[in-house]
Amino acid sequence: MPWTQTDTSFKKLSNKRVTTSTGKGLPEEKGASTLELYLPDVKTGLIPGTPPGASTDVLYYTGAIGQTLVVDTSVPNNLTWFATTGYGNTTAANDGSALSEGQRLGDWISDKYDGFGTVAGAGYEIKVYDKDSNLITKSDSSNWLFDYQTGILIFNNNVTSYGTGVSAIGPFRIVGYRYVGPKGIIPASYGGTGYTTYTKGDLLVGAGGTFIKLPAGTDGYVLGADASRPSGLGWTSVSAVTVSDTAPASPKSADLWYNSLDGGLLIYYADGTSSQWTEINLGSGVDLTQQINITNTTNSTSTTSGALVINGGLGVSGDIYANSFNISNFNSLQAGIFTASSTTANQVAFTFSSSSYRSAKIWVQTSSPSSYQIDEIVAIHNGSSAFITQFASVDTAGIASTFDADLSGGNFRLLVTPTLSNTTYNISCLAIRA
Repeated sequence: MPWTQTDTSFKKLSNKRVTTSTGKGLPEEKGASTLELYLPDVKTGLIPGTPPGASTDVLYYTGAIGQTLVVDTSVPNNLTWFATTGYGNTTAANDGSALSEGQRLGDWISDKYDGFGTVAGAGYEIKVYDKDSNLITKSDSSNWLFDYQTGILIFNNNVTSYGTGVSAIGPFRIVGYRYVGPKGIIPASYGGTGYTTYTKGDLLVGAGGTFIKLPAGTDGYVLGADASRPSGLGWTSVSAVTVSDTAPASPKSADLWYNSLDGGLLIYYADGTSSQWTEINLGSGVDLTQQINITNTTNSTSTTSGALVINGGLGVSGDIYANSFNISNFNSLQAGIFTASSTTANQVAFTFSSSSYRSAKIWVQTSSPSSYQIDEIVAIHNGSSAFITQFASVDTAGIASTFDADLSGGNFRLLVTPTLSNTTYNISCLAIRA
């Protein structure tokens, strides 16, 4: 059925029509038409009040070019024309094929979208020109009508201001704006989601005025906060805890193992060189298989301070190496080694704090190129002078060294004078606090 101006009024009808000419309230049309809304036809982009604005949803057909129309050959006297990209071939544009129908240009924007205060004709209103670029005004005798939704131009009369016979001054060209933005996809800002398709497990995450689609994660992963991602969320793995008395087979990084034998909790950790189970929470009777390196440098001044504090006793089956031991805050067991490269008198071989310790018993093993010697020395000071006595001295081939002491710089100093160069002193000291 061809389009005419009368037909257009019926198609656009949204209320009842009076069927008589004697006034309203008399018999009216039964079953008034209603405006149908089909979601794929609903415009969901932004049409700014001043065309075309910065919107990418509006396309401008400029005055210099515009859009050439094609005559609808099914309407007598060439009174109906339509917008199409196939305007160069009238026959093909009217053949009703899928190609010609797909080339139709609809969704033209009417002046109902003009911002308040827009001067008539200065906004979205369509302008019609004949083949000689004469503007055919809205008051033209042809009484033309343009249907913005379909892009169809209808002349009610076959007479225009530029002559009789519409076809004589065609083809016609229109200048205006078309909506080319999204349709049927309602954005979040208008109460929709912004999507039309979803995959099983998709989550919609709010992000300002829109939604971000977050796909389902890998099996076994859990959702967690992740500020580095656009949605602020991300999927992450959670390692299961294996409970057994032997290490789990084929572990992966961050796996956890609860050792049911000793109550220890271990994590499988890769340090860049090797991978191993590392204790993170030790149970009773824990058998440590890895070296423990405590990097804390806090000094110990009592049984409750320092880098490592043990509330119970300490049993050690191997050797203990330390610079000194303080026993119950009274005694200190210290050690040192010194090598004298010359026979210079009174070289400083060992020191301890004179403010912390008043007296000490010192054992010195002397090793010279020709003799060995062991001495037990008892020392004391009064804050200004140091006093020692040397007894129980034993040597293998004559005296290898003599000893003296003094106070200097807040320290008690054990002084040695070796008989020969390159003499080494191994010293152990039990100091008693002042």
